[in-house]
Amino acid sequence: KVKQLADVEKVYDESEHQALKEQIEELLQKQQREDVQLEQLHEQRKELVSRLDELKAAEKIWEAKRQQWAVAGEAVRIGSMARRVLRDAAEPIAEQYRQYLSQMAAAIYREIAQENALLQWGAGYELEFHDQHDGRTRTRVFRQLSGGEQMTSALAVRLALMRAFAGIGIGFFDEPTANLDGQRRESLAAAIQQRTKDFDQLFIISHDDAFDAMAESALALTKDPQTGITRIRDAFDDEVEGESEG
Repeated sequence: KVKQLADVEKVYDESEHQALKEQIEELLQKQQREDVQLEQLHEQRKELVSRLDELKAAEKIWEAKRQQWAVAGEAVRIGSMARRVLRDAAEPIAEQYRQYLSQMAAAIYREIAQENALLQWGAGYELEFHDQHDGRTRTRVFRQLSGGEQMTSALAVRLALMRAFAGIGIGFFDEPTANLDGQRRESLAAAIQQRTKDFDQLFIISHDDAFDAMAESALALTKDPQTGITRIRDAFDDEVEGESEG
């Protein structure tokens, strides 16, 4: 043990240790700033949505008035103005939505992957992935990511979209843990449970048992390779519920 300690002391670099601690602290502070920015973007989004609703209401009023006005030229002028206002407002609103969803997706990605990374949607909806590599900030697009990073990023974006826009309270996931390692599978199951806890119904199709703990009910399908019969049973019960050919 003394020799092992001496060997460790030879390779231990206190300055490198301190530099890593400072880098971790800097990343934590950066994450806190991003959380604040996310909250600010959320407030801006609500204001822009309210503004868009007002514009849509104004457009309806204009449409009602247009039918009453006899002067076609006046109706065309007002109609052109309303369309221009809506057209000019579309891209700023879309940009705010992209920023808001990017911040939310990045938070979900960090929750699943346990890695400090930033996801960003560009104007062309190209997904950019920013992380630290060899002490530098590295930027890659979706096609440059590994299979696990692609799957985790796609799931993070999907969860962000579902969280922001899915008003029906129902979600579907088909093999969400494909290409993920054990840690990410467990983190993903926890993230899905946390981010969809106010949904009325969640359907998950998977060969993975990572979701068993969160499931209220589960059906298991087993195909007999000799007979070709698929048997359906309650995954939490050994009794067979039914079977079908093929």
